[in-house]
Amino acid sequence: MARAAGETDPAKAEEAVCGKLGIGRYSAIFERFAWLGLFDDKPLPFTQGSARDVISHLFGEKLVYTEGERDLVILKDEMVAVYPESGKRLRHTSTLVDFGIPGGDSSIARTTGLPPAIGARLILDGKVRAYGVMAPVLPEIYEPVLNTLEQEGIRLAEQAEAL
Repeated sequence: MARAAGETDPAKAEEAVCGKLGIGRYSAIFERFAWLGLFDDKPLPFTQGSARDVISHLFGEKLVYTEGERDLVILKDEMVAVYPESGKRLRHTSTLVDFGIPGGDSSIARTTGLPPAIGARLILDGKVRAYGVMAPVLPEIYEPVLNTLEQEGIRLAEQAEAL
């Protein structure tokens, strides 16, 4: 942390980080850094590694679920569509609320891992005729993905309201 803040003396890491970020020692950011262990002088379980490796290790020690705990993902997309022929304006809203499975997969893992896995399966099974990098705007892609996600307990609630 000292080196990242431009300080050569590790004993001055806290002061250097506060100075570089323009924060005080009792700020929420500083206290979170300290809680995570970024200022601790303890050996790491590897001899070489990047800053990402250090952060990953510290996260692995501190950011773990307790017995029965689960995460939550909330996603809300909203768009306004204007239909020139009729002059109609609609607000389309899609909302997803998903909880992780205690002792099982987290919601983040489910909601980020399952859609591309389902897409890969559709391609391997020859059910997607499109090729190249595609946004999921084709019914042949999004309909089976949404249906399969729903079977996994992940559902988008969609609604439209006139404006």
